[in-house]
Amino acid sequence: MKEISLLAILILVLLATSCKKIRDDLLPESKSKLYCQSIINTDSAIRVHVGRTMGILSKDPSYINDAIVMLYSNSILLDTLINENNGTYSSNVLPAPGDSYKIEVIKDSEKLTGNATVPDSTPLYEPKMEFPTGYDAVNQQYFGELTFTIDDNPDVDNFYEVIIYTKRYDNLTNTYRYSYKNDPFYVLIPDKIVQNEGDWDYSPTTIFFSDKLFNGKKQQLAFSIAGGYMMPDGIWISPFGEDGYILLRSISMEYYLYRKYYTRHSYNASINSDGIQNLLFTGEPLDMYTNVEGGLGVVAAYSSTTSKIERK
Repeated sequence: MKEISLLAILILVLLATSCKKIRDDLLPESKSKLYCQSIINTDSAIRVHVGRTMGILSKDPSYINDAIVMLYSNSILLDTLINENNGTYSSNVLPAPGDSYKIEVIKDSEKLTGNATVPDSTPLYEPKMEFPTGYDAVNQQYFGELTFTIDDNPDVDNFYEVIIYTKRYDNLTNTYRYSYKNDPFYVLIPDKIVQNEGDWDYSPTTIFFSDKLFNGKKQQLAFSIAGGYMMPDGIWISPFGEDGYILLRSISMEYYLYRKYYTRHSYNASINSDGIQNLLFTGEPLDMYTNVEGGLGVVAAYSSTTSKIERK
């Protein structure tokens, strides 16, 4: 019976791989395109990554180190970026909220342009963690409720990304250690606003959403968070202990669309799966979002606010 089962699995694998569609945009040479990517943010100087899409059979590096990369703001040339290595170009310009930037990349006869405006940061109020608030009998774990409030600007369409994490100092390495708590393993039930986005079934690695349902209002969001426990002495330890933080990013529309496309692409391509499930049940990869003229890639922006989570 083992031989029959193994033979059946092998046949399924061969069928899955033989029926897999070969995508023209992954083939070398004739379909190769220039791309650039830059996520502009107020926490660091501007960097741009430049390369060329490569076919699945190509052994050449995809990055490009001899392009000309220029940075503009309000039609004024601010800087010509310096190549660091591996297709990365750096500037000394530190972005400012509200400013618009254009990145122009020239490689031989090809030219790319991408634009993004840095959003203003958004106030974040009363981040609190109440634990425990319930018990998940199926997974045999307690969970709590994380709440915080966003003060949305009514004058523009706003987009947000939330990153929940812990930060603890490691005395052995003299560095901070970060642990991120954004995926469905920790967030058992996201707020209804996040659910309305339709992304949660695709296992996103961060939480992103628009202000479509609360434009111009102060909106409290609530998430059911797993991972806490009770000590032998009866003291409850929340999923974040005493070191939980919320990073709220005000993101540009380009960033928002990029995250939505990438999340679905990652899920459908089964990037995070392994073993025979990856061979048999890999979905059709989706085309990625791009706002770069003349090629591929994304130029997007965000500003951020960080608050420590209060334990209730």
